[in-house]
Amino acid sequence: MNVTATCVDKDIKGDAVFKVVNRGAKWPRTGVLKLYYADDRTLIGQRRLRLADHQRVSFVVKNKIMAGRPVAVWIDPEWYNRDFAFDAALRCQ
Repeated sequence: MNVTATCVDKDIKGDAVFKVVNRGAKWPRTGVLKLYYADDRTLIGQRRLRLADHQRVSFVVKNKIMAGRPVAVWIDPEWYNRDFAFDAALRCQ
């Protein structure tokens, strides 16, 4: 799995764009993509997903949601225990 994060300038204020790429085989079960405020690890939202082999997904976090704070993503797979560590984090100003 590869997770990237970039800031996109729109009307002077930047939005965050996260892209997730499954670099391996189809996931055997669903995983939970969790979005956090990176500075205090507060959960903003989450979504269940199951990626096919080499499938890509992306999503945008609006500047209004970020409110000047750093945001981060962690993918939590259901089929094995994975230590908590952000897969990608950034702050868009």
